[in-house]
Amino acid sequence: AQQKLTAETGTCAHLKESNASLQSKMDQVTLQNQALKCELKELLAEKEGIDALRAAKEQLQGEHKQLTQQLNTSQGQGIALSAEVKQLTIDLATLTVEKQG
Repeated sequence: AQQKLTAETGTCAHLKESNASLQSKMDQVTLQNQALKCELKELLAEKEGIDALRAAKEQLQGEHKQLTQQLNTSQGQGIALSAEVKQLTIDLATLTVEKQG
């Protein structure tokens, strides 16, 4: 009976040690999970920032395209006005010559 009691006491001590070891490992895993959750939150925040930058970039590209089109239109109008001014200058010179002649 004494041997059995000694064996059971030894088994109990071993189980307590084993449980303590498992608890320690569980605590480590819990801490690792918390660290991973924090890292995930940081990555998600970074992704949101990148997504916002992409959206802003696309908007700016659209505005740039629109402004380029407006510039091209204005340049075209400028060329047309310049040709019109030249024609009016020629007409004025012709009228002036006719008036003097």
